[in-house]
Amino acid sequence: MKFHDGSSLTPEDVEYSFERLLVQDRIGGPAWMLYEPLLGVYGAEGPYSDPNWGLKIDHAVESDATTVWFNLVSDFPSLTFRQILSQTWSSVVEKSWAVNEGDLNIAEVQGGWSNWESIYFQWHNPAVSRVEDAVDHALKDGGTGPYRISYMISYAWSVKAWNDHDNDPATPPLGPPDGY
Repeated sequence: MKFHDGSSLTPEDVEYSFERLLVQDRIGGPAWMLYEPLLGVYGAEGPYSDPNWGLKIDHAVESDATTVWFNLVSDFPSLTFRQILSQTWSSVVEKSWAVNEGDLNIAEVQGGWSNWESIYFQWHNPAVSRVEDAVDHALKDGGTGPYRISYMISYAWSVKAWNDHDNDPATPPLGPPDGY
């Protein structure tokens, strides 16, 4: 898969996106739906004082060069977790772009995931994340799907087919079915 800007989607992007959501854990937001199956709690509000909480988030979602895996708490139903993953809050962002925009960057935290207090106070519950503030790129170049936003002004927007979404030349061109 490729992002609309032409860069390849990687397992590291997927891991980053889920860890980012868990760290941000906006009050009233959907992160609790991932906290429950991955960490057995409903958010980061209570455990922020646990110095190992960052490491627990880091180990909840893992990746290597070709695979991403989620380490569920033992009694959470995997079918329910797959339903959670199919929602919009499970969207993947390009890690290098998000970090360049000033979003979650564990590499800049002294002590990394072990320094949960610093991570929590820097990136938890933002009013608007820096990625969301960069709406133009996020909407036009940040996706991987078959349609790409061609313009967006307030509530008016337009999409066009993006034929390189899966890098598969055998895929037929996208667009409305014949007769529409």
